[in-house]
Amino acid sequence: EYGIAAIFGAQLIGSLAAILMGFFIKPIRKYFPPIVAGTVVLTIGLSLYPIGINYMAGGIGQPTYGSLMNWLVAIIVMITVLICNSYGKGIFKLASILVGIVAGYLLALALGMVNFAPLATASWVALPKPLYFGIKFYPTAAISMIVMYIVNS
Repeated sequence: EYGIAAIFGAQLIGSLAAILMGFFIKPIRKYFPPIVAGTVVLTIGLSLYPIGINYMAGGIGQPTYGSLMNWLVAIIVMITVLICNSYGKGIFKLASILVGIVAGYLLALALGMVNFAPLATASWVALPKPLYFGIKFYPTAAISMIVMYIVNS
């Protein structure tokens, strides 16, 4: 409802809360045994499933949403990550997500799913534009982000 400028403002406020949390994390860690921390992480992960499924299907509103090619690429990426993480050694285990992304990109490239048309009009060099999207502060967004940062801490 507020837009990306509000997200940036809320993240800025939330990051300050995370910095403050860093100073007090050791004394309060004893109040959060592994069962509590594990439950919080599990809950966060489960709440992200609908988003992940929509991305695997190709993205809401896309004409190819739910196509077999989208699902194929997503499943290959997931299998690649799981294999690298479970059976890989050294760099392949540590970089399992990156290896999965590269495998998915190469598969999407082979299937003709990558569109290079925007590169034709792109400039060779571009400088970053700070605050391109702006920054806005809304108390409700900031409080939500503070809570999220504290829970993640």
